[in-house]
Amino acid sequence: MKHAFPVVALTAMLSLLPTGPALGQEAKSAVGAKIPAPQFLLQGMIDLGKVLPVPPAPGTLAALGDLETVLQSQVSRTPEQVALAKAVDGGGPFDFAFALGPWFTPKQVPQTDRFLKQLGDELQLLSVQAKNFHFRLRPPFADPRIQPCVPVSKNSGSYPSGHSLFLFVQAGVLAEIFPDARESLFAYAHRATWTRILGGAHFPTDVVGGRLLAEAILVELKKNLAFWEAVKICSAEAAPFRMKKTA
Repeated sequence: MKHAFPVVALTAMLSLLPTGPALGQEAKSAVGAKIPAPQFLLQGMIDLGKVLPVPPAPGTLAALGDLETVLQSQVSRTPEQVALAKAVDGGGPFDFAFALGPWFTPKQVPQTDRFLKQLGDELQLLSVQAKNFHFRLRPPFADPRIQPCVPVSKNSGSYPSGHSLFLFVQAGVLAEIFPDARESLFAYAHRATWTRILGGAHFPTDVVGGRLLAEAILVELKKNLAFWEAVKICSAEAAPFRMKKTA
């Protein structure tokens, strides 16, 4: 996605973050550069061992089912599906304009843009941790018969899907800002994450793993006062556009 960073750089950043930071606190790198500390996803908030199931081991029935699904999706994918897979691969949170309307752009809601970027940076750090926790080869590297139609990183694991994690967290966050659009927001998240399978970048259980992690993150986010303050600001920013829609 647009906010993705190299895994090596993120791993280094993780090692520099303080434990249990206060809101607004910053960490410093060895060369003195400031790295914004988490505001919403605080250290220790998510226990990956409890939240994230172990992915199917190679050769098991579940793993073979995963592989067959990707292979058959590859055989039957249409040009339209390939185009969507490529769009989702390079997309970001404002792709939810499909659910909210064409007015939903960074220029129209700059405070929402800043909030989603901050949350996205924090999610990316957690995504790296999750992928390292249960490392799994991505489909093309697990079976040469898989020919992806989207870029597939050699430097990060397949499980859980980062796109799935981002999309379902973003859908859940936006659903708090736009409660009347909850159903369409999650419908788009489901459709978009399926393209990761169609594109040959992930197995189905990678996508489900990302969704399960997203659900756990959303539960914890809703315990954070900083999160609700951000939602309040974004809701006020979006109010004029919502009023136009209902007028």
